This record gives sequence, structure tokens and C-alpha cells, in this order.
Amino acid sequence: PPASMLSLYDRLAQRCADPLSMLTGDMCHGCEQQISKRVAVLADRSHEVFQCEHCGRLIFAKKHAPDYVT
Repeated sequence: PPASMLSLYDRLAQRCADPLSMLTGDMCHGCEQQISKRVAVLADRSHEVFQCEHCGRLIFAKKHAPDYVT
């Protein structure tokens, strides 16, 4: 991963115990808030990492999660 992503993860980890959050549809499991449809669709269609616009956690679509997470 790029150094900037690792730095962002480290900053988030200082703020919250779970800096990664899975999306179910358009719902962030970290803050339990609905994210924009655009970000939800982008996360669903790619393996890129996005940030929740509410809590800042790094979010990923449920379908991209490893089996042991779901």
C-alpha cells in the first residue's frame, strides 16, 4: 500500500479502535450512517479504498471482504 494510505490508517487507528469498516449496501458499519450512493457504487465496483464521509473510516464493500470477515 502507498505510504499515504498507511499514514491515514495510523491516524484513524489513533482516533478509533476500528479504522476499517464494511459497507452493507450504502450503510457504514463503523458509524451506522448511510453514505452517498455514488461512493457506495464505486466501492461495490472496485477494490479501491474509500473513506466514509461521516466518520472517516476506510470502507470496503461486503462482497470484497475476505470470507472470515463476513
